[in-house]
Amino acid sequence: MSRHVLVSTAIALCFSAACRVRNPIRVSPAAADRAADVTVAIHARSFEFDPSEIRVKQGQVVELQLVAAGRKHGFGLTAFGIRTEPPEGSPVTVRFVADRRGEFGFRCNVFCGLGHLGMRGRLIVE
Repeated sequence: MSRHVLVSTAIALCFSAACRVRNPIRVSPAAADRAADVTVAIHARSFEFDPSEIRVKQGQVVELQLVAAGRKHGFGLTAFGIRTEPPEGSPVTVRFVADRRGEFGFRCNVFCGLGHLGMRGRLIVE
């Protein structure tokens, strides 16, 4: 095996390990005992989220039902402490309180291929 192939493989493995979800958080403590006000199904597939934009009102308990299709994907909404890795084809539910206004990005946090870095969306809290 050539040195170039070994170096490329080592870099890809390091990048993949860095993107892994180590401690999945699916329910924020503030949302644990409250019923969802808004439920949105999000499909993660081929370097995109569908929908890629979600609008909610401040103070609502938001429930996201995540489904990964085609390959392994992750979901990270850092501003609300949410990160998870739904198994391919099996829905995973995450819940949190949209307790502050603004626009917050979410992204795939599991390396899923060459389009991984562009796999993003946004949550708009009005």
